[in-house]
Amino acid sequence: MGNRRKRQHPDNPELFWCPRCETYKARGEFTSNNKNTLGVGGECKDCHRDRYVKKGPRIIIYGKTKICPQCKETKMRKMFSRNKCNPDGLSGWCKQCCEIKRLVWKEKNRPQYLESQKKYYEKNKDRFKISSKERRIKIYNDPILLAHHRELDKKARMAPHRKEHASAYSKKFAPEYNRKNRKLLLDPYVKQLLRVNNNIYDPSSETIELKRQQLIMLRTLKKFKEWRKEHESNYEDVHGKQRENGQDNEREFSTGQDSGGAERV
Repeated sequence: MGNRRKRQHPDNPELFWCPRCETYKARGEFTSNNKNTLGVGGECKDCHRDRYVKKGPRIIIYGKTKICPQCKETKMRKMFSRNKCNPDGLSGWCKQCCEIKRLVWKEKNRPQYLESQKKYYEKNKDRFKISSKERRIKIYNDPILLAHHRELDKKARMAPHRKEHASAYSKKFAPEYNRKNRKLLLDPYVKQLLRVNNNIYDPSSETIELKRQQLIMLRTLKKFKEWRKEHESNYEDVHGKQRENGQDNEREFSTGQDSGGAERV
């Protein structure tokens, strides 16, 4: 409250004190600042403009190399990220040092990092779903890109925190989740079968439904065979004879004769 009294004119509340030019000026002559209780910046627009004009024009240095102050190595310009605020247009540290710093911070502040990632995902969920689907289709259609991403996923899974988290999660939730998907033939289980057995990475709803009906038919046939084996004494589950019978039936339809050679009526 003391700072507010110093900056605002005691008689006219629309006049504010500028500490650089040491005069009271109207609200319109100050930059806006929502973080300030008064809603105006720390100095007037003229002082703010003069302070930056004194620095002079920015000098851009176009060198082929630059020394990273962190690792003390001379590297090419492409090894640095872009930063327009610096005179040379590049960041202070090289990409490798920035990545190491980011990973160290992420390990030390993992709960905070995960919370921020979760909030960002919830805010942009629809955009992430569309972009991730397009990205998956692009990767699966390119064999070289697919092999590269599989190698990256393998390295990521070998990280200590990933292995520990995956082990704890799989022991607690994975068995029940997989059992439920397999029993009810839910979409994740059907998609996995299409991906592994048929190399279909982005199936349509009709394809998923057809695969589900096929699985239901196979399960029903299996139960019927088990029932026959239990209730029929002369039942023999010999796959070779069944295949031969199937071939004979095909010959019957093609030639018009039964398996014994007699003409069908």
